[in-house]
Amino acid sequence: TSISKLCDARYSGTLPEPGVELTQEEKIDFSFRAIADHIRTLSFSIADGILPGNEGRNYVLRRILRRAVLFGKKLGLPDGFFAHLADPLIDKMGPHFPELEAQRSVIKKVIAAEENTFDKTIDRGLQLLNGVFSKASEDSKTISGEDAFTLYDTYGFPIDLTELLARERGWTVDFAGFESAMEAQRARARAAHKKTTITVKSGEDEAAATSFVGFAHPLPEVETRVVEIVDLSENKTALVVEKTPFYAEMGGQVGDTGIARYMDATAQIIDAQKASNARFLHILKEP
Repeated sequence: TSISKLCDARYSGTLPEPGVELTQEEKIDFSFRAIADHIRTLSFSIADGILPGNEGRNYVLRRILRRAVLFGKKLGLPDGFFAHLADPLIDKMGPHFPELEAQRSVIKKVIAAEENTFDKTIDRGLQLLNGVFSKASEDSKTISGEDAFTLYDTYGFPIDLTELLARERGWTVDFAGFESAMEAQRARARAAHKKTTITVKSGEDEAAATSFVGFAHPLPEVETRVVEIVDLSENKTALVVEKTPFYAEMGGQVGDTGIARYMDATAQIIDAQKASNARFLHILKEP
């Protein structure tokens, strides 16, 4: 009912027969069920402290959310629809699962932030995909590895979503070509990556560690105090502050970037790294 209120489509309760091509009505009902299942999965997972991300189970959640958004596009649902489904889900299941009600605000903010990020690129990605479909000949119904990688790298389409969209049209995906393009990107990243070795003067190990406050969604501006300015190699300078929303490079994730302001002055932070004494170094762009 909540999904129907947001679009012109209606749920009819049809179930497909195994091995038989879906009718249009069955495709609509399948999209309804997928979206309902995915909002349950995201809401319960976030309530348990699992957030969408780039690795492991966190990446599974991100893929599930983006899959739901794609199904929403098929139904003509508006941008931001998925976050609006959290309230009716929590209203219905909250009395039995109090953690949902306790985390209502967090659930809605996290889903809205993730959905907004994907919404910014999904339409352009679908345009690219439709262009691929329209230009191919009857005997070449394969999405190239290069196009599949562009959808993944530029537009946020996990490869399984591209394969899903292709399969609906009777197409295939060049997975070998996709993996080749992915490995080429990894090689470029390794070649471009320069590791900065950070040394600490005697006695500095006793300095207080930087407090990380970057788990809020969406990220707020954080007012803090600069405790040190560090001169690094290669004529680079870094700020050390008491608390920060910038995630430092670790665990396979690159350091955050952003802006630091002091009165009327602005400095661009191009990387964040963690020193051996657990303080975060906010590396500034050279003037």
